[in-house]
Amino acid sequence: MSNPTRSKAYHCSPEAHDRILAKHCLERIQRTQPQFNLCGLESSYLPDHMVPNIQERVASAISSDLLYACRHWADHIEAGKCESTLTVQLQGLLSTRLLLWMEVLNLNKHMRTGVECMKRVVEWCNKSESDEELIMLANDAHRFVNTFAANPISQSTPHIYVSMLTFWPSSSPIAKHYMRFTRGPVEAEGTALDQRQLAHLATWRYEGEIRAMAISQDGRCLALGMGTNVLVADSSSGQRILGPLHTHSKAISAIMFSPDGTRLVTGSVDYDDAGPFPHSWTYKIVGWDTNTGDIVVGPLPLDEPASRISCLTFWSDCTCIASGFAGQTVCLWDAKTGKMLRSLEADALVRVVAFSPDGSLIAAGCDAALQVWNSHTGDITFGPLSAGQVNTITFSPDSSRIIHSDLDKKTINVRDAQDGQLIHELSVNVEGDFGHGNSIGFSPDNRHIASNIDGVVYVWDAQNGKMVLGPLEGHTSGSTEVMFSPDGSCIISACEGGAVCTWNTRQYNFAPSSISARFSGISLAKFSPDGQRFVSGSDDGSLHIWDSHTGAMTVGPIKAHSFRATGIDFFNECVFSSSRFGEDMIVAHNLKSGEVLRSLKCPPGHDVHMIALSLNGDLLATESYVHLGSYPELNLWDAQTGTRLLSPLTGFSQRISSIQFSPDGTRILASSWDTYKQMVVWGVADGRNLFGFLNGHTSNVNSALYSPNGALMASGSLDRTIIVWDAYTGSQVLSPLVGHSNWVESVHFSPDSTRLVSGSWDTTIRIWDVQTGEIVFELLHGHEHVISSVAYSPGGTRILSLSDDRSLRIHDAQSTEERALLRSTTNFGDWVMNKDGWVVDDQSRLLVWVPGDLRRALMWPRTQVAIAPWGYVRVKFDKSRMGESWAQSYT
Repeated sequence: MSNPTRSKAYHCSPEAHDRILAKHCLERIQRTQPQFNLCGLESSYLPDHMVPNIQERVASAISSDLLYACRHWADHIEAGKCESTLTVQLQGLLSTRLLLWMEVLNLNKHMRTGVECMKRVVEWCNKSESDEELIMLANDAHRFVNTFAANPISQSTPHIYVSMLTFWPSSSPIAKHYMRFTRGPVEAEGTALDQRQLAHLATWRYEGEIRAMAISQDGRCLALGMGTNVLVADSSSGQRILGPLHTHSKAISAIMFSPDGTRLVTGSVDYDDAGPFPHSWTYKIVGWDTNTGDIVVGPLPLDEPASRISCLTFWSDCTCIASGFAGQTVCLWDAKTGKMLRSLEADALVRVVAFSPDGSLIAAGCDAALQVWNSHTGDITFGPLSAGQVNTITFSPDSSRIIHSDLDKKTINVRDAQDGQLIHELSVNVEGDFGHGNSIGFSPDNRHIASNIDGVVYVWDAQNGKMVLGPLEGHTSGSTEVMFSPDGSCIISACEGGAVCTWNTRQYNFAPSSISARFSGISLAKFSPDGQRFVSGSDDGSLHIWDSHTGAMTVGPIKAHSFRATGIDFFNECVFSSSRFGEDMIVAHNLKSGEVLRSLKCPPGHDVHMIALSLNGDLLATESYVHLGSYPELNLWDAQTGTRLLSPLTGFSQRISSIQFSPDGTRILASSWDTYKQMVVWGVADGRNLFGFLNGHTSNVNSALYSPNGALMASGSLDRTIIVWDAYTGSQVLSPLVGHSNWVESVHFSPDSTRLVSGSWDTTIRIWDVQTGEIVFELLHGHEHVISSVAYSPGGTRILSLSDDRSLRIHDAQSTEERALLRSTTNFGDWVMNKDGWVVDDQSRLLVWVPGDLRRALMWPRTQVAIAPWGYVRVKFDKSRMGESWAQSYT
């Protein structure tokens, strides 16, 4: 019937009927009543699956014709090649009925269909040359729907309104069209809202270290090599589809889908390290059925050459495998039989190999050189070419270009695949080790290059080499993979910590944080003696003085040092700071103005790591090294003149981790990483060791200090315990305090000496009763990384915490019971945010969902001040219509 020549009078035009169906679908959605809360859900506190009789309610409220219309209207627009006649109806759907449409799809578990619909709409708008306003609305709607579908927020349909609209950028088309209908929304405020990484779509966390990743050619499935296991996940939601599948005995190093998506091939390097060198190496290839998880190929060992394997990769059709060896060879294998096809001689140890997409070339990174062969003949195409240390390499989709890392220059280099000529040198400002995990991906249209460098994603224009997106931060550990989706609409990145992040490639408007432009990562911080301010020292040697109640910067940045600030201490209105290098290693500034009061010069060769002032301000102690490789020593100086008062105090063979004067200034306590000489107390008058070496821990001591009343000392150790000591006798007062599951990094007494706060590598902050050794409570803080420093305020009501994630926070130090008595708790008490981004109360009720890019900025109930390069965000529930009143939140 679709052939007019054959059917003649009975001819039926599919395109015409698709246009008719598209029109009727949009009209059906428009006629739906009610246009909000279609299934009459009573509470926003519940996920959909916990709503009583949810399936019956959905079936009753959402008819089959409405569901069809919601699922297929975009299909009919695309198939009918609809022109501008549907523009008005489409505009109406996107601007007034998008949220209703999402309700229907989400309650029927068809949000993936919704994402596909929005993708088609964006393509249709671009092809039909719609007006700019409609194109912007369609793009924003696509991102809105994609974000909802890809995250756990889709577990609760009411949060389309309660949470999605709350955090959606206020200047966006969706917010402008829909926020005017909200009544009593959850309030969100803070500097982080203006600094958002709008490209971020979702972060999914898995249990295990991700070493390899692949995406199916239809873009629907994601395969993850997690240690020795394989996991297949839905690429739109991150939910597990298959696995974990297990047969490898060592970590999977390569993974790839077959072109039709029915099979998955994985490769690992297994070896027996029990015997003498050289070890016995086995290269195992396994093929899996992606529907059942059954093994359909292998485990297949490759013929073993004499030297160990260093890298492994597959050709795009999974028929051929390339491996690099320490013996300076690249081997090609038949993936079905495991037989070697060809051996290629390299110039040095082969670190990484890659096939060109058309299969004609194979490239290898060999120590500091790049070499390329014709994969069919084995002839050298070019090289070895000096290219710096190469640890990652890939080809452009059209096989015309090679992209590789240069660890020596800290660059990503783009070269011509035929002659190796350098086309672009892409650089980023990376602190530390550029080579700690980086990977490269090319967009399917050859227009963009993405790299995941140490957990941060950057995107460049492949034509001119200019950065167009990034830095995109979402990972908390070293990167392992980055790739574009087959349609090029998003970037997917993975890291060793088990996280997978997805990013919208159309969002090229991320601006660096205004705060990060003012200061680099905070390396240390301390309250002023009156508690009204605190001072932070930064990696670039600058100091900042802040109001401890509001978080406003009062003075700074003060360029105190040329290198990283290593120590801070106070006397009256003077702040002393130190740095390891530079002409003036110790500088004193006025706390109110930042004016330099004086500087103290250490003897030549001294490398100052930390400082401490006596309470009366007369004495200054420094921990330093005289020269590289020497043992640490502690020196006492006149704080006013810089005159050395005693000969160096020595005895430790490892670095000193903390120093502090006793409250009366007569003694000084030092702790060390020396396992057998953990702590020492010296007399200030004569430098005498008062108690010998105090050893109570089973490992290094990170932190030690006096109690304010001078009667006690406390130490925190790598052995995960805290010990409280008698300051007059050097004996232990209590058995070691046990509670942390990782190293104790910092301890600090409350001003009345009755409590102790500790911060740990397990990311927890705990408050202890000094008399009993019991945990009083665990402070809920919001940091995502190691707690590197904690301290009570001089008034004892607040606690300052510093984390390795470069953020600083100040918290209410009262227990839950004390807060309740003073009525200082917020609505819903001490709510927490779980790993899925849900803010929940003590009854596990869903209060609001926080987008992934804002979670590290969220101020928790006890947090009063948050300082970080990414800003802060605070949520308020005081006037919110949520829970049982959520149905009144939208009109």
